[in-house]
Amino acid sequence: MRARWSGCETQPGATRSSLARDPCDPSGWRERSGARAEASARKLLPRLAARLSIILPAPGAAIAREIRCTLEEPGTVRLVPVEDQASRRRREAMIAAWNSLGWARSPGRQACYWIESSCHGLLGGIGFAPASWHQKARDRWIGWCDDARVAHLDEIVCNQRYLLCPWVHVPNLASHVLAMATALLADDWEAAGGCRPLLVYTYVAPEHAGSCHAAAGWERCDELTSGVPPGQTQPGRRLAVWMKPLAADWKPRLCAVPARSIEAPPTVYLADSADGGIPIGCLLTSASLHDSQAAIPLATQTGQRVTYLYELMDAAYDAKQVHEFSKSMGHVAIIDPNPRRDAALKEALRQDAKAQRALNYRDATGGPLRRTHQQREGECPSEG
Repeated sequence: MRARWSGCETQPGATRSSLARDPCDPSGWRERSGARAEASARKLLPRLAARLSIILPAPGAAIAREIRCTLEEPGTVRLVPVEDQASRRRREAMIAAWNSLGWARSPGRQACYWIESSCHGLLGGIGFAPASWHQKARDRWIGWCDDARVAHLDEIVCNQRYLLCPWVHVPNLASHVLAMATALLADDWEAAGGCRPLLVYTYVAPEHAGSCHAAAGWERCDELTSGVPPGQTQPGRRLAVWMKPLAADWKPRLCAVPARSIEAPPTVYLADSADGGIPIGCLLTSASLHDSQAAIPLATQTGQRVTYLYELMDAAYDAKQVHEFSKSMGHVAIIDPNPRRDAALKEALRQDAKAQRALNYRDATGGPLRRTHQQREGECPSEG
């Protein structure tokens, strides 16, 4: 492969797409449909080329000719939905190769389109995805509170990626496509099973002025993004945020805070049970009641019905009042310790759990000891 790729950056007709076919055939790398996995192979080309010390041809370098004309000359420009899986992967590879922000998959439904011309064929692609949970610049521009955001977040959509292929040089085409896409988006998104969107936003890299968005009626937020992607700590590029309303009454609808009903609060049942899971008592409470607050009423109710000596509870019931009440009834409280913010107790529990595993301790059924609540939540991390 090194021999075939040597000097590929200067070979006539060499493209990244043609190079992506090379690893597919010898290894039998195929899609479920039987076709070559070219889209996946293309994503790996930069890493493979770096390992082989090969220079890849520039994206779009082998395009036969550039498209330079006025907006009226390319014929009819239309947006064609990207539907099948193979087309989606082709679009992802195209975005990854030529978009300055690269490609990143978004969760949830997506509305993706090819940008096609009746005279020149494929011109690019554009895609929309669900809005992120929180975006400071966007949320301040909208002006909604947290309750309104939670209630109406599914009524805004993010223009995740937008690309005109690098060989396309048609003045005003970018803003024309943006206007076409926003005109189609609300109906298509709703038809796919989502809420009808009232607003769409997007990110623009700092090297772009966003002129096409301004020409299409979008508005730029005053603030940039923080530059730190969700779940990461390393800063990235700070991006501009552009907004486009899709309905005249978008602001009052998005900022409306839903009324909270207090007539029928959610309820839960808490029950005491004996050996074998036989229920003895129960308590009907509001869902906001903490477990430890139900322990004493349940213990009082159970003590009136049966005679018992032990109270077995998990760490949620580890409270001073529960221990004192159990002692006042002459019972022994067996409650998992909850270290909360006690770092020394957390370390002691971690060492104790490590020793029990080393000694192969077993539970009452003969099985291995299960992790405690704190270990599951990461407060007492297990080892080994």
